[in-house]
Formats: sequence, structure tokens, C-alpha cells
Amino acid sequence: MLRLYDAARRRVEPVVPAGARSLRLYAFGPSAGHRPHLGDLRSFLLADLIGRLAGRRRVRVLACHATDGEAFADDLPALNVRPPDRSLPVDEAATLVSGFAPGVIELGTPPGLIVFDAGLPGIARWTGSGRLLFEGRELLAGQGGEGAVRLRDVTEAGLDPLAVRLALLGHHYREDAELTWDALRGADGTLRLWRFRVATWSEAPSAPMPADRVAAIEDALDDDLGSPAALRLMDELERDESLAPGSRFEAFLHLDQVLALDLPSEIGRSRPPAG
Repeated sequence: MLRLYDAARRRVEPVVPAGARSLRLYAFGPSAGHRPHLGDLRSFLLADLIGRLAGRRRVRVLACHATDGEAFADDLPALNVRPPDRSLPVDEAATLVSGFAPGVIELGTPPGLIVFDAGLPGIARWTGSGRLLFEGRELLAGQGGEGAVRLRDVTEAGLDPLAVRLALLGHHYREDAELTWDALRGADGTLRLWRFRVATWSEAPSAPMPADRVAAIEDALDDDLGSPAALRLMDELERDESLAPGSRFEAFLHLDQVLALDLPSEIGRSRPPAG
């Protein structure tokens, strides 16, 4: 069962209580006229991960993006953030949310706020991600400024945009995260390696997933989105030559349904990873 930190109650709680079969997610972005940078994207990545994990439990997820800008149209698909079921202006979404999550409006609906509601009275919750710094400079959600690093800068540097997704998964969502160009290059290299390995494993005979190893990774994600621990376990799984290639192939494909790193993208055209 997926559990997340509830900022109102200051404790980790189940996202979907017993008896609930649906979840509404509201991710608040910046206002109009703001050119999104990496700091603006972190909350949408967080909401996407929550939605994917809840959907894995056969929970119906309805996602809403609250933002007054259209500048996310290219960035979010590049990060494999699923399109929302609904988009609303920030003020309208804040009014709607205040109807079932009393007190959230008092926060001023800052960019980066995420509200999740399972439709049961009195248990709407909200959370948010920590600060994002790039090369020591804070990228405040909803604020631009000189030197703000944008996803376009990443792709123009020759890096896969999903390197940003992987690099942020390497930090717990509630903690401050600092990215650097070296860290993004490292994440890009890991993506290339894992995709190469998945493509190579795909040519081996199929074998069942290592159920205990996969369960440990899923448990880490379910426990307040412990993505750093999950990635460490995946790295160990990738390196464990005692496991059949087909077994690791099935495990990585299964886990990529949540992580959304396009790990099968090199199947059929495998080649040694760059670097």
C-alpha cells in the first residue's frame, strides 16, 4: 500500500484508505508568463509517480494540473509525465480543492503543492517536494531569473531529458535535491547502460522475475516514495550475474511501468552504451 507524508498531519499515511478505489491528484504549477525551469517540473514528476504507483494497485487515478501557463506542453511529455485528465487555472483549482481539503487554501497554493484525495470525507491530504538547486543555485518553483536551467538546456547539451527524471528519483522527494551537470551526465550514462542491458537481456530465453527482489523495490517505493533505495536495489539487480538474463529483463520491464525511463527503447537495436 502506497504511503506518503501528509503535510497537514505531519506523518506518513496511506494515500488510498481501505475502501477507496479512486484517487484525485492536483499538482500546482506556476502562473502565466513564467518560463518553466527544472524546479517547476519536480512536483509534476512527483504527481506522475504517485499516480503510477496508485494505478498499479488498480486504483482509478484522475490527475489535474493547475497552472496558468501553456509552457509545460513540451516539457512534461519529454519527461514521460502522463497528460492530465483535466487542466485548470491555478485560482479555479485552489477554490475547488479548498472545498474538500480545508486549510490548503491558506498555503496560498504555492507552485509545487500536491493535493491527493480519495473521495472519503475528512481525509484529503497534501504534500510537496523539497527545494531544487542546480550547481548551488536554488531554482524556486514559480520564479525564473537569470541562470535558471530549463529542460531545453539539458537536451541542447546532448543529454536525454529522462536523465532529469532519473536524477531526481535519486533524491527523496521531501528532501532538498542538488543537481549538477556532472550528475545529469551520470544519470544519462546510467540510462544508456540500463537500456543496453535490457536490449541484450531481451535476446535471452524468458524467465520469471526474481519475485523477492522486485517486491523489495516495490516496497521501497510504496514506503513514502523511497526512490533512492529503489534505484540502489535496481543497480544491484542489474549487476547480479547469478540471475538469468531473462529474469532481469522481466523485472526491469515491470519496474519501468512505474519509473517511466523508457528502458525497453533499445530493444532490437542493441549496441554498446556510449562512454
